[in-house]
Amino acid sequence: MRRRLIIVLLGLSIAAVVAGRQPLTAADRKNAQRTVERLMDTGPDPAPPITSNEEHADAIAPVLTSKTSILYHDDGLPATDPSEARYVVSEGRMFVLDGTPSHDLDEPMLRIRPVDGGQDIPFVIRSVLTPHGSDLEDGILEIVFPAPAIFQPQAEVLRTWVAGRSVDATVLPRADAGTVTVRVPVQADELREPDGTPRPVSVLLEGTLQLQDYDPVDPRKLADPGPPSPGDPLAELASLSIGRDCRDAGERETLLRAARTATAEAPDSYHRILAVNSFVSSRIRYLESPIRRWPGQILEEGVGDCDDYTALTVALLRALAIPCRPMRSFLYDFGAVVPHTWVEVALPRVDGGVHWFICDPTLANSATDEDERAAAVQLRRRAHLYPAQPLVAPSGLSVHHVTDILLNVAAPGADESRVPDGLERFMLAVSAGVARAFASRADALARANLLLRRELPLSPGSSYLIGERTITEGRSSLRTTLGSDERIAVELVTVGDGVDLGNDAELEVIEALRASYLHLDWLLFHGLPAHHCLELAYSRDPHSDHLQRVRLSFNRYVIQSHMGPILKRMRKEGLWTDQVAALVDGLHRTSGGTNLYFLQELARRRTTDSARVP
Repeated sequence: MRRRLIIVLLGLSIAAVVAGRQPLTAADRKNAQRTVERLMDTGPDPAPPITSNEEHADAIAPVLTSKTSILYHDDGLPATDPSEARYVVSEGRMFVLDGTPSHDLDEPMLRIRPVDGGQDIPFVIRSVLTPHGSDLEDGILEIVFPAPAIFQPQAEVLRTWVAGRSVDATVLPRADAGTVTVRVPVQADELREPDGTPRPVSVLLEGTLQLQDYDPVDPRKLADPGPPSPGDPLAELASLSIGRDCRDAGERETLLRAARTATAEAPDSYHRILAVNSFVSSRIRYLESPIRRWPGQILEEGVGDCDDYTALTVALLRALAIPCRPMRSFLYDFGAVVPHTWVEVALPRVDGGVHWFICDPTLANSATDEDERAAAVQLRRRAHLYPAQPLVAPSGLSVHHVTDILLNVAAPGADESRVPDGLERFMLAVSAGVARAFASRADALARANLLLRRELPLSPGSSYLIGERTITEGRSSLRTTLGSDERIAVELVTVGDGVDLGNDAELEVIEALRASYLHLDWLLFHGLPAHHCLELAYSRDPHSDHLQRVRLSFNRYVIQSHMGPILKRMRKEGLWTDQVAALVDGLHRTSGGTNLYFLQELARRRTTDSARVP
């Protein structure tokens, strides 16, 4: 995946210039450079201390916030392709979007959290449509912004052009689906030259995505849902349907009885939601299950995972005619981004409108009393992560598209005579500038002789080896590696099968690793929980229980913000030689503390390609 991304990045500057109708001017480059500098800004150094796992946003970047400038690139690969050439650039980092859920902190998906509402997000979009053939018809270019309903999303499109012609775009908010769709009409004639030859066409948009604050609402300000009205998108979410929510009429009746029993003493819909949440969280014991089961089965068996908690809760709420839906996304939990499922519920407000809010029966399962279970309703936490990257799709158009979207970056000021050409040149210059910025960092690594050898040369995803030295001949070694998740790890590992870490020399190294961890944990985080940033892990043989590996690792936040104290401590404990410490320091300074693994791959590719030039 990363190797293919390198090819895309290297070709970005050339492709951008070729696609443009006019050469870049000095003013274009100057305006774009300011934006590139914002995109490549890595933030203040040193960073403030971390107060908790939940408050730490940098470890799960990219996160969409009002202060973060973001470039989203989509090369329009078909859905059957792993979409290896889509990426997000944020705060000096590039994240590849492969659309596959991951347990890794570095899952490269643009996200937004319940605490990040209350934003007005300006956007600038450039999409180049290239016809597949000459048989062309009118169609639509759709840009879909995943915008959770909890934020009451709206969008305002200020200006839209197709092939230099001003057009009116249509905005379609879907409160029930949690999206805002911008639809731009494209005429077939715009995709042809006067002689009928197909030609590429640029679509340009400026606008603002508006997200309201997500705050808990006083239950007294919420009302019971009324009878569904024709065409109400929430009506379908408030009905218990056979085939979707339950297997058959018998199971439907079972769920109706359970819902009535669980909420018998609840005075209104909000308290019915609390009662259902408490009922499910207390009746179901958490157990990982790869098998999809119907809600009736879950209720009968009494075990399940987050999918099961959510499915049963949704079914019971719909049995009570309360609009709700399952939400499948991610949870930031103990330093890991994991797939998670929870419930979103909608209730009408007394003063008008609808209040969407989160209900998480899985988290309520760990509660010890009713107050804690109730707190799992109307959650407003950093732990819940919604997808936020835009989706671009031609509808009715036989075209390939390449799209760049700037978020939280306003278009440069220009009079109407320069628009849209000035805007297009600005977007071209930004994409080319980002490509140059990453390429220059990779070149600097190569010039400084900071290309590391792979641990397994035949494996593109393997970690890089920074240093290695033997602790006990033939038994174990101490090595420093840079992994694909951009952690630097100091590891004591066994060499050979059936060998364990047990002699005096190895125990001294283990104690040094432990002492370093305790010192850095206190120094960097003041003893507060931030386990995702600094880890000391012990691995044992599953059969003999012999200790075979001890690993002290630092994630990218620590590498970027606290490399000085780490270098000092590693040297003091004798875990890094002066040579290795100098190498790590050189990597950190030359790369800016970010994209270490990616830049190694990019530098290696650029070096290889240069060697082939006659």
